[in-house]
Amino acid sequence: MSPRGHPTFDQLDRFLDNRLADEEHRTVLRHLLTRCAACCSYVEQEVYPGSRPSYEAAFAGLPRRVARATEDRSMERLLATSLWAALEGRPHAQQLRMVVHDARFHERSLVERLIEVSRDHHLCDPQGARQLAELGLAVADRLDPRALPEGFAIDSRTAALANLGDAWRRCEDLPAAERSFAAAWRSLERGSGDPRARANLMRHEASLRLAQGDLEGCLRRLRSAAAIYRHHHEPQEQGRAVLQMAQASGHREPARGVGLARRALALIDGRREPRLELSARHALIWFLNDSGAGREALAELESSRPLYRQIEGSQPRLHQNWLEGRISRSLGDLAAAEETLKTVWHDFRSAGFNRDLTLVSLDLAELWMTQGKSRHAVSLLRRFEPTLRRFKMHSHGMAAWLLVREALASEVVLASEVARARPLLRDAALYFRSAWRRPLPFRRRSRR
Repeated sequence: MSPRGHPTFDQLDRFLDNRLADEEHRTVLRHLLTRCAACCSYVEQEVYPGSRPSYEAAFAGLPRRVARATEDRSMERLLATSLWAALEGRPHAQQLRMVVHDARFHERSLVERLIEVSRDHHLCDPQGARQLAELGLAVADRLDPRALPEGFAIDSRTAALANLGDAWRRCEDLPAAERSFAAAWRSLERGSGDPRARANLMRHEASLRLAQGDLEGCLRRLRSAAAIYRHHHEPQEQGRAVLQMAQASGHREPARGVGLARRALALIDGRREPRLELSARHALIWFLNDSGAGREALAELESSRPLYRQIEGSQPRLHQNWLEGRISRSLGDLAAAEETLKTVWHDFRSAGFNRDLTLVSLDLAELWMTQGKSRHAVSLLRRFEPTLRRFKMHSHGMAAWLLVREALASEVVLASEVARARPLLRDAALYFRSAWRRPLPFRRRSRR
């Protein structure tokens, strides 16, 4: 959009020729549907060259073009679905051979579809998600730029590289993720120049910066991405970036997390993406509980239960029991919290959620200290040390775990000592969130 909020003539031309990306197409369409006199006057001349029909007649020609464009995109999505059906279930090596040697698979819509499928696998099958991301990049590398609007083939490659970087991050290979994002930035500079492609890349790279322990670098990228989305009237994507800001900062500053989660919910259209709305609600409930508003967190949880049931397999759905156990602990129902957290501990161990299993272990240790079961807490931390080594925990992390275990072992089971143990365990949880794969020294935030 131009600085005054109107589409440029070039954007209007590309809109009428169906050469805009989906989000830009919707932005221009929303503006035209306000019946802006200046822009619709330009459209009149393009739709009816050499004549001056009535305003209503000129505007009536627009939906036919929009309908054709919408139908074209719908057909592209159908094609992508059929191409993915031909690939799905085959060994990865065979999938790669098929997309490399068969030109039928060289479609931009298939790149988009593979990115979606890859993200669906991120949580429960990180290696499978990484293979799907590699497949998407293989398709993007073989797109014919002559068959697409200028720069679109490169933009698809940029998106595929960003998705691959995110997949490597979830596989806990941060150097490989860094290489993929560096390649994505090089690709971006040769693309269409759409600022939203830059915002998308910054938003994905922010997660890598957070995994590297660089909270400020993460938030700086997310603020920039949110500003671009806001400028281009994309509230859904702006809400997504604001939600990431909440998730990045809320564990350390719960009150800030609550504010950001509420802001994200105000921007997100849950009808379009119920999964995204659930993620925002889950973050809000988590940070309300962490900020001491357990009753309000419980009320929000109750109102969100239909959405949790609706979105099977999502991260919030898989973490719902963990959240409920933490709320029970906050509200003083320690017996219910203990049973719930023990169940979550075994579920996470079976699912291979290594970092979350570590964090639940600290939650259980805190609960047992509160119940006066200090021997249970110390025993759990001691028995968990070999598991941490199997997770390839770095030496700083192992030293932090040993420090916490020894501190708990030296505590006498008195109320005053329990009060001192609680902030230590919470500092440890913050540490393992931020330093899971980056060796950082453990520093206590609070001493009481």
